[in-house]
Amino acid sequence: MKKYLKYLRGSFIGAACAALPVALSRVLIRNLAGIFGWIGSIASLDGETLSYGVQILAQLKSAVIGSPWLPFLLAGAVLGLLMAWITGRKPVKHIVIGLVLGLLLILLLTLLALWFTSINAISVGSLIESILPALAHLL
Repeated sequence: MKKYLKYLRGSFIGAACAALPVALSRVLIRNLAGIFGWIGSIASLDGETLSYGVQILAQLKSAVIGSPWLPFLLAGAVLGLLMAWITGRKPVKHIVIGLVLGLLLILLLTLLALWFTSINAISVGSLIESILPALAHLL
């Protein structure tokens, strides 16, 4: 019975860890105006461009955001179950390497969650795909 509780706990922890990138992508979208203002001031953009960009991105604070919760939670639960099974067989070594790889994985999963997020029924991935060809002509 203890073995099954360990696997259930691992599955729950995996789902919670998979929810973190989705939540981070939502926080990133909501705070994009502040991030643009901060980066724009460091990059020494002129005041008019900076205020115009902040005004445009400030509208994202009230936008309807659809995040890919279900696929991430299911995948996280399965990966957590797998990790509980793997760590039960061998002792965990190299904690620092595991933490660094975990942080990189969270960053990549946040970008993946952002790609599949929709803002006001517009997919961020489709938006980026349509903007990339025009970006070369703007710069």
